Amino acid sequence: MSKLCTKLCYISNFQIAQPGQEIILKCGNMSNYGCSTFWFRRASGNTIQCMATMNQGHGQPAYCNEFKSGNIDMYSNITTVFLKIKKVDFSDSGLYFCGFYTQGLPVFCEVHLKVSGKVILDKFYLYRF
Repeated sequence: MSKLCTKLCYISNFQIAQPGQEIILKCGNMSNYGCSTFWFRRASGNTIQCMATMNQGHGQPAYCNEFKSGNIDMYSNITTVFLKIKKVDFSDSGLYFCGFYTQGLPVFCEVHLKVSGKVILDKFYLYRF
């Protein structure tokens, strides 16, 4: 099973983005295995959040709870399953997983996303007269 996951996770497992930037996370196309694919992430702490699922790795994705807002797109072509985050912010930093089930066992691939950049703070002064 680990060879299969290694084969699917052929791209960089670490990506860096700037706030406001569009980022596309990728993993090998699991539709070749005739199964449902999914993306989820580990949010702050150890909370796991479902992001999107797609039957048989193609067709219309179903977005989970807070990800129905339209800031993400899940899609697939012949070789890759994608998760596009349209405008990342610092809260998008974390560990992302794509996966599927084969022979009753889950196969996961992970991508670590770090959103970094300068935070500009305006200084406000309080004057007392």
